Amino acid sequence: LCGVCAPATSAVEAVLTAADVAPVVANLEPTTIDDVAESFKTVARACGVPARGEDLVAEFYDHLDRVRRAAEAASSSRPRVLLLEWLDPPFDGGHWVPEQIEAAGCVPARNAAGGRSTGMSWDEVAAADADVVVVACCGFDLRRNVSDAV
Repeated sequence: LCGVCAPATSAVEAVLTAADVAPVVANLEPTTIDDVAESFKTVARACGVPARGEDLVAEFYDHLDRVRRAAEAASSSRPRVLLLEWLDPPFDGGHWVPEQIEAAGCVPARNAAGGRSTGMSWDEVAAADADVVVVACCGFDLRRNVSDAV
């Protein structure tokens, strides 16, 4: 997924070999909402609790459907949204982020569902012509996002 937040499988395997341990390694690389849901089941199976994974998937889709219904009921307008998951350089939200934007009743200003996050220039940010720009830097809390955005 990302060299910043997701180590390469080979790096994990090298560390485990050096540590002389043999845990189950589940390589998760979701690119869509459905892939994210499937990763819940993968982790649950690896932990020996497959039913909990199935329950979590059902709960996840239930929450997502509630968001969709609430967005539809709230407004008929569909603003264009650009989510930036990094600022230096700017990176748009890829993978499952466009689907989240759509579930919230909006239109992704860039990127299609399942596409990789891509680096962009500030001129490209402006050219995206978004009605709303969301700064949600990967791995950072609200305070850090606000600090970086201003």
